[in-house]
Amino acid sequence: MIKKIHLHILFLISIIPFWAIKVKFELLENLFLFFFLTTLFLLNFFLLYFYKSKKINNFLLIYLGVIFTWGIDNHLGLYNGVIVPEKEFFIKIFGNIYFAALSSLIVIFLIISAIIKKLRENGVIILSFFLISISLFNLFDNSKNSSGLYFFDQSKNLKLKNKTTLIFILDEMSGLNSFESKTSEGIEFDKIVKDFSKKYEFNIYSNIYTSSYTSIISIPAILNKDYSKKNRLNFAVHSKKFFTENNIIKNQTFDFFNSISVFQNMHINYCDNNNVKKCDQYNPFYKNEFICCFKDTVLTKLISSWRLYGSSVSALTWRVLMHFRIIDNVGSPNGDKASFNFLLKKIKKDIKSKRFDLIFSHSLMPHKPYGFDKNCSYDGALALGNFGLNMPIEKHTLRHNIDRTCTIRFLDIFLQELKNDNVLKDLEIFILSDHGSRNQIENPESSLKSFFIYKNNKTKFKEIVKRKNSQTEFHRLLYKKN
Repeated sequence: MIKKIHLHILFLISIIPFWAIKVKFELLENLFLFFFLTTLFLLNFFLLYFYKSKKINNFLLIYLGVIFTWGIDNHLGLYNGVIVPEKEFFIKIFGNIYFAALSSLIVIFLIISAIIKKLRENGVIILSFFLISISLFNLFDNSKNSSGLYFFDQSKNLKLKNKTTLIFILDEMSGLNSFESKTSEGIEFDKIVKDFSKKYEFNIYSNIYTSSYTSIISIPAILNKDYSKKNRLNFAVHSKKFFTENNIIKNQTFDFFNSISVFQNMHINYCDNNNVKKCDQYNPFYKNEFICCFKDTVLTKLISSWRLYGSSVSALTWRVLMHFRIIDNVGSPNGDKASFNFLLKKIKKDIKSKRFDLIFSHSLMPHKPYGFDKNCSYDGALALGNFGLNMPIEKHTLRHNIDRTCTIRFLDIFLQELKNDNVLKDLEIFILSDHGSRNQIENPESSLKSFFIYKNNKTKFKEIVKRKNSQTEFHRLLYKKN
């Protein structure tokens, strides 16, 4: 016998968003979430008001199937746990990762319905204990708490520095004369970069290649002089934190400095070094400042946060609302890119403080998904479908060229402001990419040809056309004798 009170309890356990407890929302966002949940609870009461039978009929079978499916997906995070790790496999089968998410929900619903139909009340009891178990684990599991994001500042009493080095790694940005530079937009990009380099007296490398087309190999190779294939595993490991994928565990570049400020994304953590005095990881739950036309609304933050915790229902909801341009995405890398100017603003503040001899930033500009129009305003519609295997290479190339052009335009404004504030002259600046766009991953002109420019207070504009390796050249410039 199944009573209404049991159904109400199952509904409550299934629908309650334990993920929201782990996020620091503002008052308006909490009120919106409370209103939404209250509406769902009232609808559930209204639906069950007309339910009179205490036996498992077709109505109850469908109701329980939906509730258990929602609860299992909500507390286990099926999208992040099952679909995303095998993304390429599911895209080949379904053509779209969201069809895979929808299919996973249908399969679970059918399995649950079959269990209840076969075992009747015993099946409901078994499923209820399972649901309660995973919900309790989710409630007390603190690994997904937003407080786990890296942020600390120990720079208050640091002595002022006469010289600061700025290392700016741009992710997935093809260099000059790359495969992406063969189109009219690419030719225009190369011209913009050369004009930019002349304006600020950079040495510009037009024929430079990285050692690897993956960040977790190429960046440790940049940061460590003794990096080699035989000891590669000693430089980076997978992180145990939910919001960070990898940790750099050996960093000879950071050992070369004394007081370091780090701005990092959620892909790689650089802050486990004694010389790092300030660490600022991109935080999708923080009140970031976004570029023009990004939909920075209450709904954007709530839906993006829900999706970040990984349920298939949240992923499908997010995709539908993105399609109809009701929301944008504060999650990574969309949010990183849309808040790029805010990142530059924070870097400028640290430069002007003169407390750091090294400021290091690994930005996800201009990494896919693309997001900028030709005016460099953010358009979330452009971010949809960027990872699709069937996107034509011509479209990939066009969008990459627009995004990397906007990257330079934003940096131009940033450096001009530093120049106006009379602090640019005190900087040694590396702006380089970890690898190319990888739009043709088998083609080194797309995957390995990287971006690299460098300046100090003595450099004059110069184009280096000789073939170079970006890791080797970085080491030569950084460790050269003054």
